[in-house]
Amino acid sequence: MSQQTMPTTEGEFLRWLIQEQPTRPYTVYIADIQTVTEKNTGGHWSGKSRRAKLQRSLVYYTLLERLGRRCPVQPPCTVLLTRVAPRLLDSHDNLASAVSHCVDGVSDYLAGGYGHGEDRQPGLTWHYAQRQGPPRTYGVEIVLQAEGAARDGG
Repeated sequence: MSQQTMPTTEGEFLRWLIQEQPTRPYTVYIADIQTVTEKNTGGHWSGKSRRAKLQRSLVYYTLLERLGRRCPVQPPCTVLLTRVAPRLLDSHDNLASAVSHCVDGVSDYLAGGYGHGEDRQPGLTWHYAQRQGPPRTYGVEIVLQAEGAARDGG
């Protein structure tokens, strides 16, 4: 009988966690990312482009750092993006517009490379939520969960 040893490095721990609990949800909170409604935002195109690139790359590289090079949750999966801000947006159309660059960053991460993602790739189900935070508090919470886990209640 072989004795199972506990992982000693962060990489070993993540591999162990993926093998032991493959269906649990993975939650990553990114603070200080201020999402705005792109539909209603005026300004020069270069400012919008800079904001889009910043948000997309921040989400991608944060997920890469915290979850590892290979995502522990593979499609089919559900992705929940929760916007945290002092003011709530209209959830019908403004919420999806505000987190669209974050969606691009998540889809890049799931595709395995920056700029390679497609939010319409098969097996991805996107959900959006928002919650009100204290004044001057902004962020995005990303929850990745395998489809089987959502149905099994695990």
